[in-house]
Amino acid sequence: MSEDVASLLAGTNPELARAWATSAPDLDLPYVALGHLASKVEALDAERPDIDLAPLFAAFERRLHAASQHWRDLLVYGFLESLQNVTLRSGRDLSHWAPYLGPETKAAWSGLIALWSDGGGTDIERWFSDQGFTTDLTEADGEVWVALRRGGAVVALRYGRGHDRLGALRRAMARYLTEQLPMSQ
Repeated sequence: MSEDVASLLAGTNPELARAWATSAPDLDLPYVALGHLASKVEALDAERPDIDLAPLFAAFERRLHAASQHWRDLLVYGFLESLQNVTLRSGRDLSHWAPYLGPETKAAWSGLIALWSDGGGTDIERWFSDQGFTTDLTEADGEVWVALRRGGAVVALRYGRGHDRLGALRRAMARYLTEQLPMSQ
């Protein structure tokens, strides 16, 4: 997936493609381009509640499913996290997008919400549990480490580390959202 993924996603809807064409040539950084695309998607959806964005999200789901770690990072943090940010800034509820989300996109979406919504890490641990994992936290040499288990077996030892519980859980979550581990059981 070395192509301009933002333009390809924008091309899934004629109105979005027209809106995108006016600014796409100025956006040569992929994260910036996907963030800008998220802004266009949110604005068009707010202006035109009847716009069909299902093809965009279907294409996104296919790309996320087939993505390498680099591309998953770009898709999750470039587009999904940006879409959450612009949606919240506009005063709209994040649940508005739920009907559009495929299974992997939904898992990443809810993971991003958990990543930023809880000061103590409880939402992150709950999210991992919903994915079929248990999180084991251990302290060593002034750092906290997170290991992921599924069905009693260690899936990822020393997966996230931080100076405290929340930092370690956030690192584990951010890493998980971009790696090639299966998003569901």
